Amino acid sequence: MDLLNAVGRRWVVMIVNAVTMGLVAALAWGIHDFAVRLAGRAQPLMIVLLSVLFFGMVFQLLLIVFTGGLAPVSGAAVRLSLIAGLWFLVAAICLYVAFQRGPVKLVAPIIGSYPIISLLLASLNGSPSSLFQWVAVGAILAGITIVALTSDAADTGGYTIGPTIAVSGLAAVSFALTFAFGQSAAAIADERLTIAITRLVALGLLLAALLVKQQPILPDLKTLPLLAFMGLMDTVALFCVLSTGGLDNAHFAAAVSSIFGLITVLLSWLFLRETLSLLQWGGVVVTFCGIGYLAL
Repeated sequence: MDLLNAVGRRWVVMIVNAVTMGLVAALAWGIHDFAVRLAGRAQPLMIVLLSVLFFGMVFQLLLIVFTGGLAPVSGAAVRLSLIAGLWFLVAAICLYVAFQRGPVKLVAPIIGSYPIISLLLASLNGSPSSLFQWVAVGAILAGITIVALTSDAADTGGYTIGPTIAVSGLAAVSFALTFAFGQSAAAIADERLTIAITRLVALGLLLAALLVKQQPILPDLKTLPLLAFMGLMDTVALFCVLSTGGLDNAHFAAAVSSIFGLITVLLSWLFLRETLSLLQWGGVVVTFCGIGYLAL
């Protein structure tokens, strides 16, 4: 019996690691980001985001209620979670705006390039990067450039490409900072509570902003099932990435999750009929090959 338990624990450790958690997050975020395009057609984008954050908070609280056994959270963990929540809101707003402005084939690779930011932060903190890692960075930038230069105004719904790239880039930076602060908080406290604080900050700030601006906050009732599903996907993804703070190589989860854009691109190609030329397919493949190398 002890042998069976030991084998079982070993398999759990092998399966529940940073890379696996990152892959689950990538799948969940890929589906979520595809749904953004659908939900944003029927109502203002900030109502969609507020609803997704609300449902995400509900699912996070249900997780806490049903799992129980919470431990006290230190002041340092609270501060880190508050900062993570602020950056998470900035990232989410930029992501939603970017997906509304431009095609997935342009936006997704840029937002998914946040491992570049993580690599730069690691270099600044004294962790040298290898030549091949910087080659991967160059591949990511080259792939994004190919897609950007071959996209025209019609692809981006009449918006100029420059601002779309800028908003997508800010989303990438904000996600990198969210993961950095969120994983640091989860490493020193119960990740269920730190993630709940992160979500609560994002939800509270957005709700306050909409109320101050006297903007509507109630979603179209017909879209509630889709919004709830998006909230569930976002909850699963964020939990998978931030809860790895106590695992070995926690940064792998954030890096691997960045391939979510590939899933979003494929879903948009299949269901939204977003066309890609052969050159653009090449740019997308090069970008995600570079991201995949950084992830591993």
